[in-house]
Amino acid sequence: MTLNLTAAPVSDLDILVQSLSDIAFPVSVEGATDSYDISEPVPLFTIDTAAAARDIALSAATQVGWRYLLTDGPEVATADLDLASGAGGGGARFNNLTRGSIALNFKEALNVAGKLAASTDAVYELRILEVPALNMGAVWLERTDGSLFVPYLDAARLSGEPPAPDAAFPNELSRQASIRMGELPHRKDAQGAN
Repeated sequence: MTLNLTAAPVSDLDILVQSLSDIAFPVSVEGATDSYDISEPVPLFTIDTAAAARDIALSAATQVGWRYLLTDGPEVATADLDLASGAGGGGARFNNLTRGSIALNFKEALNVAGKLAASTDAVYELRILEVPALNMGAVWLERTDGSLFVPYLDAARLSGEPPAPDAAFPNELSRQASIRMGELPHRKDAQGAN
């Protein structure tokens, strides 16, 4: 098994650390720490909802940032950095910090993806695919001849279940995008019959 992880620019870690130092974390009853263990960043990709509705291959997905997993004992959070924008847009910038069930689901999805990758001789590139407009996201083990997905952000389908591999994730993404865009085949047929 090989799991490739694209390296983020070293300066992005400095941006993350500075941004986290500017955030006031609530103090827990037992006393809080202001330091997290920071994982290697995972590339964060998205695909346009209209493209997903038309079943355009995930090769149309573009990287929009980096996600770091932050852990402090049982405490888990994720931090996202956006990629530099446009010419002269400067370096990456801090986007958000997420705690709670989404961060926990993301951590579990990473663990499941790691076990999947370890169970095969295939070479995968570790990515994240999120489509915020659809509230859908998965850890994406990308490979040109067969990607694997472990959804962690899809309240309608996960219904409290722990993250698990889902071969139907790309199809469900396309279906949800079609609903959002009003492009379901039965709607087209109904319009064409009039």
